[in-house]
Amino acid sequence: MTDAQGKLLEEHVPEGREALAPETAYVITQMLRGVVERGTGQAAKGLGRPVAAKTGTTNDYSNAWFVGFTPRLATGVWVGYDRPRSLGKDETGSRVAVPIWVTYMGKVLGDSPKEDFPVPEHVVSMLVDEDPSGECLRPVTMAFVKGTESGMTCNGVGQPRAQVVPPAATTPQPPGAQPALPAPPAATPGPAPVQMTPPAATPQPKGQTP
Repeated sequence: MTDAQGKLLEEHVPEGREALAPETAYVITQMLRGVVERGTGQAAKGLGRPVAAKTGTTNDYSNAWFVGFTPRLATGVWVGYDRPRSLGKDETGSRVAVPIWVTYMGKVLGDSPKEDFPVPEHVVSMLVDEDPSGECLRPVTMAFVKGTESGMTCNGVGQPRAQVVPPAATTPQPPGAQPALPAPPAATPGPAPVQMTPPAATPQPKGQTP
């Protein structure tokens, strides 16, 4: 805030905080990318960039919206009347809101670099079948937080699903710790010692000197 002469009177610098773990945010983002890649928001492909989004339509087509984002910018478009009434039959978010969103985002982003969403460290991707038959007829790539992934994966279209073999578990070592040395081999027991018993003394006749 400045006065009429441009002197700074007050300044507020917002302090950001992590609201969601990066791994969780990425998994949700990948789900929302599916809306654009194979769902109700496919018209947003016209932007020519990686986009995650969600369409929305209320009862009687009285409200329609499309909320989408790229790695740099999020934008929401709502279409409706101040006094709610139907927009008309089949006037859904994908039909009336997405074109407005694509036009606006295209002008705002212009020729800026086409960035993809960064992948956090503890995330894995695998092919999961969307077809209920389980025959990998519609495999799509899905993201999972490491350790929560599906037990079955597709190797390709029409190929049988395969069991995922989890990696061998390892015990984490504290920073700076030296790796444990292998235990020395156990000693092989030798033969038991032989107890020698002296022979019994032979009695001598009386008066005889041994």
